Formats: sequence, C-alpha cells, structure tokens
Amino acid sequence: MNINKIGVRYAKALVAFSIEQNIEDKVFTDIELINEIITESHEIDTFLKNPTIKISEKIIFFEKIFKDHIHKITLKFLILVIRKGRELFFKDIFRNIIDRYHKIKKIKKASLITANTITPKTKEDITTLIKKYFSDNYTIIFHHQIDKKQIGGFLLTIGNEEFDITIKSQLNHIKQNLINTNFQVKL
Repeated sequence: MNINKIGVRYAKALVAFSIEQNIEDKVFTDIELINEIITESHEIDTFLKNPTIKISEKIIFFEKIFKDHIHKITLKFLILVIRKGRELFFKDIFRNIIDRYHKIKKIKKASLITANTITPKTKEDITTLIKKYFSDNYTIIFHHQIDKKQIGGFLLTIGNEEFDITIKSQLNHIKQNLINTNFQVKL
C-alpha cells in the first residue's frame, strides 16, 4: 500500500473520531508531543523501526512512557497502529493528522528565515500580511529563525508555498546562469 495512503487513512480516522468525541484539541496536542519526541530521539525512532523487537514490547514501551501524559484515546490509537505493524509510518501519520487539524481549525504555519533579527513590529506586520493573503479567518503560527548564511533578504514558507528572496539564492541563480552560458572568445 502507498505510504501516503496509510498516513491519510489513519489520520482521517483519528481526526474524525476525536472531533466526534470533542477531544480534537487534546489529541492534537498529544500527537504534536509524540511526534516531537520521536523526531528528536534517534533511539526511539530506531527502536520503532527495529523488526526484531516484538510488537508487545513496543506497546509496553509506549504505555510506560505516555500512559500518564496523553489522552487514553491517543494511547489506544498508538497501540492500534503498532498492533497493525504500521509504526514505521508514525511520522507520516502524525504529519497527516497535524495537516488535517490545521485545515479544520484554519491554522497556517509560517516560517521566516532571515540573516538578522526582526523587530516585533515587523513580525506583526508579516503576520497581518499573511492573514490577509489567506483571509482573516486563519490563525497564523509564526516562527522566525536566524541563518547568517542567507546573507540578506528572507525566506518565507507558508504551508507548501515558499518565497525565497534571499541574497544567497540570488547569488546561486547568477552562478548557475554563468555556468550554463557558453562564452565564445573572438580574436
């Protein structure tokens, strides 16, 4: 089965059920937490992908770690995914859950990368522009990151859209044009 289809099917099921039970915010918070832990911990990721570790051991591991920290529905969902042997697809499933939740709640994530810090006023202005672009109904989650390698300009990512106006990318573009241009020397 297509990896993306697996992620979509499990995400659809959990999101629909959590909305039906009116616990979607809690489940979403749980999924973000679990996704962050799995993404940041190479050991847990390796443990999940190890085919020699029994399913029962993986379930016990998840119960010990998360039982007192996440909603029981979220835990049951994790156990179901593991029982079905789909734990290899956790990251894809979680990404699909987060995307669905954001779509339902009208949330857009925006990431701005600049070479220098920005003022709170600039951050507010950018957030306002993004809201107008997508209509004022959306909540914008704004993240700013400094990357000195960008030299200047900015890289703005909103969902799947990317606006790259960095000096670094412009210099790379000029470099590629120079490499691809055939110069003929006339004597």
